[in-house]
Amino acid sequence: MGFHPRRNDFKMVEMSTAPKSYLTPEEYLNLERQNEFRSEFIAGEMFPMAGVTQNHDTIAVNIYAALRPKLRGKSCFLHTSDMKVWIPKFEEFTYPDASVVCGERQFHDAIRDVLLNPVLLVEVLSPSTANYDRSEKFAKYREIPSFQEYLLVSQDRVQVEHYIRLGVHQWSYTIYTLREETISFATAALTLPLSDVYEDVAFE
Repeated sequence: MGFHPRRNDFKMVEMSTAPKSYLTPEEYLNLERQNEFRSEFIAGEMFPMAGVTQNHDTIAVNIYAALRPKLRGKSCFLHTSDMKVWIPKFEEFTYPDASVVCGERQFHDAIRDVLLNPVLLVEVLSPSTANYDRSEKFAKYREIPSFQEYLLVSQDRVQVEHYIRLGVHQWSYTIYTLREETISFATAALTLPLSDVYEDVAFE
């Protein structure tokens, strides 16, 4: 098992000799849909989602506000962090900060709260999750057949990392560090100025 950034501090230090009980994906969904808080499902375990900072929340809202009007009329749909994404190869569920799907949306079941075919995924980085989002989580996302673009947005400075799939195992990488720059997506011919991403964001 790899690094799991959502595990809370108590569970990190808890010692137990009892064997772990792992959940099936169906058991996770049944529990998750009844819970008042959100948890990701990784390697058979539920990991509660950490709370977000002011900058994290502002950046996420800015991205939604900037992309939503540009997707109208393009047969593409934007989802917030409330939409789960299924990673079939690893049988895991995750909550990206934003996801875009173009064409017909495919869902895990009739409840339609788990997306199967995202083309663009966005993660706003936190100090505790940045390495995981760049490495292990990205590696898992790459196993989603429809997945084409990945955006990693820093919340403590102006920095956005953008990956575009070029082939089966080939990705381009661009890093943006100036508010005057604009990100150009391959998905739905979108653009996103960094000035929009970081509007009203104050760094310490």
